[in-house]
Amino acid sequence: MKRFRHKPTDSIRTASTQRLCGCLRGTVAGRACKRNRSDESAFTLVEMMIVVAIIGILASVILPSLDSAGAQSLQAVARVLAADLQLARSYAIQNNSEYSVTFDFANSEYEITHTGSGTHAVPENPMAALSEADGTYVVNLSQMGVAPGKTNPVQLGGVALRDSKSRETEIAFGPLGGTGPIRNEDTVIWLTETSSGPTRYVRLIVSWVTGQVWMDGPEIFDSSDTNQLFR
Repeated sequence: MKRFRHKPTDSIRTASTQRLCGCLRGTVAGRACKRNRSDESAFTLVEMMIVVAIIGILASVILPSLDSAGAQSLQAVARVLAADLQLARSYAIQNNSEYSVTFDFANSEYEITHTGSGTHAVPENPMAALSEADGTYVVNLSQMGVAPGKTNPVQLGGVALRDSKSRETEIAFGPLGGTGPIRNEDTVIWLTETSSGPTRYVRLIVSWVTGQVWMDGPEIFDSSDTNQLFR
């Protein structure tokens, strides 16, 4: 009986990647694909900026139609924040320095700044308002994806350390990508939405070791459960 040998998974993946790169030849994605197939898990700052821009554009298109779907709106805004956290982390690694994301709860906005030594640029905000000063990266959640004169119901809920539950106003990424050794606990960031029905929240957890971001939710917020956000 003739035996058939399965093609190894890595070979299949490589062949698929080569076909995809061929189809994308001549495009930005094609050049990125051709750049370095041997390091498929790495991203350049240009690729990160493209991801942030795409997520921002999708959010601005989707959110206006989600007035009756607060949970979906909450998820869309959370994805934008997660992408910006990863962008700050990537700049810290690339420039061997420190970049911070500072949260302004009163105005429901956050800003990416360079807080390390030396002089390094901050990322360019692809969704920046015309009034935003050059060299700044500020994102206002209340104005994200809504028509002029309207307000997005998604708000910054809070930032705290996962174990000690200490409230914070910023998160800093170091040259290795994590928030340690100064901060040796994961950071929890949550967004809330109360346009209709009970308050919902989406939680983002930033690893202090690697700086990677995980997102879960949306869930119904229970004000009587003080540990709900930190499990």
